[in-house]
Amino acid sequence: MRREPRVTMAKEVLKISLKQVEVDYDFRNDTDADVTTEVAFPIPPYDNNVEVDPKQAGFDDFKLWIEDKPFAFQTDLRAFIGKKDVTTIVNKYHLDIATFANYQWGISDKPNQIKALTPAARVSAFREGIISEPGADGDAEANWSVHKRYYWLQTFPAHATVHIRHTYTPAIGYSLVEPGVIIPPATPAARMSESPDRRFNREEFTSLCPSPADITKLSRFKGYIQPEWVDFILTTANTWKRPIEDFTLIVERTNPEQTVSFCWDGPVEKLDANHFRAHTTNLIPTKELHIGFYSTSKLNF
Repeated sequence: MRREPRVTMAKEVLKISLKQVEVDYDFRNDTDADVTTEVAFPIPPYDNNVEVDPKQAGFDDFKLWIEDKPFAFQTDLRAFIGKKDVTTIVNKYHLDIATFANYQWGISDKPNQIKALTPAARVSAFREGIISEPGADGDAEANWSVHKRYYWLQTFPAHATVHIRHTYTPAIGYSLVEPGVIIPPATPAARMSESPDRRFNREEFTSLCPSPADITKLSRFKGYIQPEWVDFILTTANTWKRPIEDFTLIVERTNPEQTVSFCWDGPVEKLDANHFRAHTTNLIPTKELHIGFYSTSKLNF
């Protein structure tokens, strides 16, 4: 989406839980002329991951309302390997980008499109890098990542405000962490001897910005910590006239036993047992949102 400095994001209310993301925007056009422009909602790129359903990763239940009325939108799908756009190559073999050719580790109820290729086509697709080397049975994995966005053409009348709302079920990341991992070893020697997996798990945990009090509490737990997280691309707000004049984030947890954390420069208000609110004005986003939800379990392995 190109930058549109004639329209201001006057207000954004973002509600995030593990079950749903809901966003309400008020866009204001202060100019003397109507502005018609493309509005786009990009989705974080996703790979062919056995742990994540492509329908969920792609926000397939995305819904849009303009002035509280359902509104039609379009979908743009691109396939990438690293920074290379391989959409044309994938389309040449008539492979579905969004579902990784209906692969998804046999979960899909549709025919595997890679297996349906002729042996010669599979070899060709492998040589072009879009699939892994086919096995004797013709099975192979898609190598691309999906870059997806929803978009529509929107008119912002002169000297007026337009209300836009959309919802979707988020893709949820998760891991399992031992409490002893979340606090770094005390000595340099111990840190040097620490395994890469332990360091990775701690970095994954701390990327959610847990408070010192939460780290202390969770590190004392006799069991396992189960972090889950929801990501939201916030920096696309910078394509409009900066800043966001009024921004509110509301995070909802499943139950009071769950710990919530996210990186935020400012106070966070607890509204009730399960809702937390962060609010600011004149926000120019410089990073994306990474919202963490921690549960604990007395699992034994």
